[in-house]
Amino acid sequence: MSLAVRLGLAWLAGIVLIAGSALITTKTSMAGLSIVCALGAIPALFFLTVGAQCLFAARQNRLQRSVAAGGRQWTGVWWRESLRSMQIFGLWQVALWRTPPDRLEGIKPGYPGVVFVHGFMCNRGLWRLWMQELDSEQRAFVAVNLEPVYGSIDGYSSSIQAAVELMIARTGVTPVVVCHSMGGLAVRAWLRRVGPQGLTQVRRIITLGTPHRGTWMARFGHARNAREMRQGSPWLTALQQEQPPGLGAYLTCWYSNCDNIVFPALTAVHNGAESRMAPARGHLELATDAYVREQCLAQIRSLSPESAVTSDKPEAGKVFPGTSQ
Repeated sequence: MSLAVRLGLAWLAGIVLIAGSALITTKTSMAGLSIVCALGAIPALFFLTVGAQCLFAARQNRLQRSVAAGGRQWTGVWWRESLRSMQIFGLWQVALWRTPPDRLEGIKPGYPGVVFVHGFMCNRGLWRLWMQELDSEQRAFVAVNLEPVYGSIDGYSSSIQAAVELMIARTGVTPVVVCHSMGGLAVRAWLRRVGPQGLTQVRRIITLGTPHRGTWMARFGHARNAREMRQGSPWLTALQQEQPPGLGAYLTCWYSNCDNIVFPALTAVHNGAESRMAPARGHLELATDAYVREQCLAQIRSLSPESAVTSDKPEAGKVFPGTSQ
């Protein structure tokens, strides 16, 4: 069952419960209050869930002496991330996940295309804003759907391989791969599977809130891919030991001091990678925030056809001013 169907059924069940509660209480003196409470139940669930995540993340960052964030930053993230969660899981990934379609025709020849790889419990609808911008400038892109939703991260390699090969075939040059959260681990698992030659098939890999070293939050997940993302898991340990030499030189890792899913914060930074911090952004915000998106797209646009063809190896460990490893 696809994620869109799962989410659609969940929303349908919630609507039925709300409608049922309203009908049951229409003839009581508390009908108005009951209806208001029923209508507010779903938003309240999002706000409570994200609020608990923020509290966990703030505490773990403090205990691990990771990058700090103030109370005002966390409050803003709590509010924005809750609203964004409802938008993404209630509209983008249920009704709008097919649009815009992958851009494979009418593209600028010779410019590197983009392969989008989403994270846990998401689909290609997450990249809606990115795809609209790339579509407007006639740049090729493909956004994969990682299925099955709760399968092993290793099982997504074939989808990534197909997307990368398609981009190379259509553009003639190696693509940039942009990943959110678990998507970055899926790309690393693909590189492990195809071996050292995998790095010759990509120009750059940009990860947004990817738990390169696991995340404390994964202890609450019982799906196979969630267990694989636990800190110190056998799967993550093996991935680190078997990754292609020099992988860090191809990576740009974005992280946040207010990531409510991947924390402690610096677990989202891979050794030897170019690291960039987006302060006071939540986990979903790292994939939807206008500043992060424009910075990443600027990096992609800076890759000329000539540099993409030659695939010059990027400088390892480069860090932008104002950020830290």
